[in-house]
Amino acid sequence: MSESIAANEYRRSLLRRTKPITLTAGSATLDTDILTHYIADAVLIDPAALGKHYAWRDYPDFVKRGDRRLGVFSIKEGRTLVVCDPNVAFAVPLTTTGTRTLTTPCVVVKPATYTTAVDAPPEVISDLTEALSDTLRGTLSKMAGTNA
Repeated sequence: MSESIAANEYRRSLLRRTKPITLTAGSATLDTDILTHYIADAVLIDPAALGKHYAWRDYPDFVKRGDRRLGVFSIKEGRTLVVCDPNVAFAVPLTTTGTRTLTTPCVVVKPATYTTAVDAPPEVISDLTEALSDTLRGTLSKMAGTNA
């Protein structure tokens, strides 16, 4: 369900969540609920220095590191976020450290128990309810057909 919502550019914003990221040597492992396919729509900020600006770059462009006035971020090897601060050259190992905030599309996480509320906007809850209702109708129809 989350993937189909995220695939619609007009509805993708319904899935945005803000995630704290702790960088060590310029990298951090992303949570499994982050839709990395849509990471190019993400916004990265440094809460300690709001004047820093970051832009998404595909990893080969991240390494080439053109204009240094902007910081850059990318994904390397699946779920590893890599970051270079503004006015810092790409180097191995990366040097950026500290806390950043990433706002990006995420999947709607399945609640741990049946009493736990689903954390999603009302539009997404409506879509989930409709999909579950359709599934139940199909299942009940099949059961009714086999019992007849």
